[in-house]
Amino acid sequence: MPYSERANYLADADLGVSTHLEHLETAFSFRTRILDYLWAGLPIVSTAGDSFAEIIASSGAGIVVPERDVDALTRAMDSLLFTAAGLGAAQAAKKLGSTFHWVTVAQPLVAYCLSVTPAADRPVLGRAIPTRFVRPSWLSGKIRGARTMWRNGGIRAVTRRLSGK
Repeated sequence: MPYSERANYLADADLGVSTHLEHLETAFSFRTRILDYLWAGLPIVSTAGDSFAEIIASSGAGIVVPERDVDALTRAMDSLLFTAAGLGAAQAAKKLGSTFHWVTVAQPLVAYCLSVTPAADRPVLGRAIPTRFVRPSWLSGKIRGARTMWRNGGIRAVTRRLSGK
């Protein structure tokens, strides 16, 4: 399906299902399709083994089943589709979904950026700056020359000089 139409499919769906095998990759994965299910307020059936499985189970947004257990998968799907458990899970999924909005998940990063302090190894006045941080003298001369050209002739003088004319 085209990406632009996925919202239509999710709006028509009754259940979100995410199955995978337990594997090293599974333990570190972040399944974005589950974010889509949460956005749509769908109850979720997921196999165990990833971080979302724990979140789904603890929030009541769905049912987590063991990998390769077809009977457990079938029972979970039946439960969420044909009993009141599905309605409760859908409400929990919608509520859980709101915790994954950008305005919420970006807060720790924004707070960090607003409270940044200089690094302990940052040069301070009166202390020598390591030579690897000093701009080469030839570059300083080029920058001074470009500034002078800019002041005297504007952008045309600078571009003429850069183009070799």
